[in-house]
Amino acid sequence: MTRLILAISRDVAGGKPMVGVQVFFGICFVVVASAAVYFIRNRKIIFAGRGGDATTDSPAAGNLRMWMVILILIHVAVILLITIFEL
Repeated sequence: MTRLILAISRDVAGGKPMVGVQVFFGICFVVVASAAVYFIRNRKIIFAGRGGDATTDSPAAGNLRMWMVILILIHVAVILLITIFEL
């Protein structure tokens, strides 16, 4: 699978990395980073659990949900950075 990705991402003639693929994943990284900043800035509103159907939600449950989202965003950012710099 890695060879297939490398074959797709490399220029056939010179073996140079294709800038378009790196730009695409760079844009994806900017979107993920901005989503992370949005979630962290609005964490009290998003993860408080005071509105909607979650009236009996505890602050601990909201905190766990927040950390799950943060861990997923960290993993996505690491995978995107590896993809940008390895291709």
